Amino acid sequence: MRGEGSLYSTPFAPPTLLRELKASHVGFFEARFNASARQAVSATLIKAETFHGERWRFQDVHCGGAAYNAGIRSSDILLTLGGREVATSESPAFPLGESIEVDVVQDSRHR
Repeated sequence: MRGEGSLYSTPFAPPTLLRELKASHVGFFEARFNASARQAVSATLIKAETFHGERWRFQDVHCGGAAYNAGIRSSDILLTLGGREVATSESPAFPLGESIEVDVVQDSRHR
């Protein structure tokens, strides 16, 4: 089955590759993996009641991390992630090693 985070493996890897890797089989991971905000963008989020309803609010945004470098600061409110509204019933998942479009608000200004 193919999909995000799928593992591909084959018992038919070339024998020379298997000897070189000192392995009995080879597995390949698909390149797209999602991770928590802390792991992917060096920030933490909390659920918060806002003027936009219940949303995710950036709590800790670490200087030098991807979120900080994108202009996100503590107390900013996450509206969309990858063009999709993120419900507080699910944890926001950010792709590792890829850019993603986010909409946030700060001080009632959309940016």
